[in-house]
Amino acid sequence: MVDDLNTQFLRKRRQGWFAVVTVPKHLREKAAVFYGSKGVQKKEVVRGLNTRDLTEANRLKWLVISAIRHELDCLERGAIPEALEAAQEFNPNNDVHYSIIDDYAHKVANKKGFKAGEAYFRIATKQAVPISIHSVRWFEELLNNGLKLHTINDYKATLRMFIDWCDDVPVQDVDRTLSGLFTEYLKTTPSPKTGKPLAVKTLKKKITALSSFWAWLDLHGFIKIELADVWLRQFKSLSKIKKKPQKKRALTIDEARKWLNAAKISRSKYSQAMVDMLILGWHTGARAEDLCSLTSTQLLEDAERRCIWIHITDGKTDNNERLMPVISPEALAVLRRRKANTPDDTLFPEIEPDTLYGQKYTRLQKAINPLRIKVLGNEDIDFHSLRRAFSIACERAGTDPVQWARLMGHALPTLASSVYNRGHKAEETIIDIVLKVDPMLGELTQ
Repeated sequence: MVDDLNTQFLRKRRQGWFAVVTVPKHLREKAAVFYGSKGVQKKEVVRGLNTRDLTEANRLKWLVISAIRHELDCLERGAIPEALEAAQEFNPNNDVHYSIIDDYAHKVANKKGFKAGEAYFRIATKQAVPISIHSVRWFEELLNNGLKLHTINDYKATLRMFIDWCDDVPVQDVDRTLSGLFTEYLKTTPSPKTGKPLAVKTLKKKITALSSFWAWLDLHGFIKIELADVWLRQFKSLSKIKKKPQKKRALTIDEARKWLNAAKISRSKYSQAMVDMLILGWHTGARAEDLCSLTSTQLLEDAERRCIWIHITDGKTDNNERLMPVISPEALAVLRRRKANTPDDTLFPEIEPDTLYGQKYTRLQKAINPLRIKVLGNEDIDFHSLRRAFSIACERAGTDPVQWARLMGHALPTLASSVYNRGHKAEETIIDIVLKVDPMLGELTQ
């Protein structure tokens, strides 16, 4: 426990407390030059803590002492301090500081090129501000404005990538050339997750993040007006890329069973969730997120018809809301077991959203997709292929287009159905349709 009255490494001047670090004898001449001292040697580095309270001073001093020792370590090794570190000590009224920073800038230029050296000098002498400094304020504003947290996290990831790539240059230095080079870098750099080039949709998301940041910089007058559209131009260039049509197909029952059996023996903590999701997806054709987000209140037991009605309340579109009867024995077993065992209203409590405002399936697919690729090795199928299989079963069962659309949660195929009856028929009719569709699918656990 820290003694509140401990004054080690502290000194009181007037009413405030200062952190004090003794400079080693062999560094005192260098320190005098670096810190712009009047004498030829500097024995101590004294830095204010902006507090009059001794307890708070003891808490704050360690971070300040650590920063001072890092500076002395740089002097020891002859290393070049970061531009922002140099800027903290920079005094525009001290000509010696200009000389020191100019020397550092020349060393940077020798290593990384003239532009890097120039950027170093401007940042260290407080003439320009690097991207990272402005981005902190931008993220704070986005959060205060109510932007969803998962979107802010996506923006942060993109900004970090760009900052690392460009060595955190001043925002004023990002021109059309630099933005074009970074876009080409994104196009040619494989994703660390998949090992493949980024999809056009992902590229657009990243450029959109940068474009939004530059619009904010322009709004606050941090950049020249002619630089405000550097990323918008890159977005337009990406829009010209023609996306190859994605040829996905329906899952066969043999493939579904292989995937299911692999999920059963998986060591993943989502093993049971994957099994249950595959069974429910196969027999309902529901979208993945609809199933992950099911609650016990959405399940309506129908003893007379020996089924459970799933009330899908919302989703991708307005047409997604519907009642879906489940008659398959294995699917009924999943719903009843989960409803009985859930600690709260959520049917899949073990699956947490990927972020505060994210989707559950985004989390689950990180386990279920690699398992599918390992077992089936096909890239022309995915979890949505279960939905395609259900659609084919509807077609083979001779389902009329209106009820087919209702079961799938699609827009109704005719204006009359859409406007006047919304495609509704008696529950008995829907049950009869599902009784014809389900045998076309078959049980996965047989």
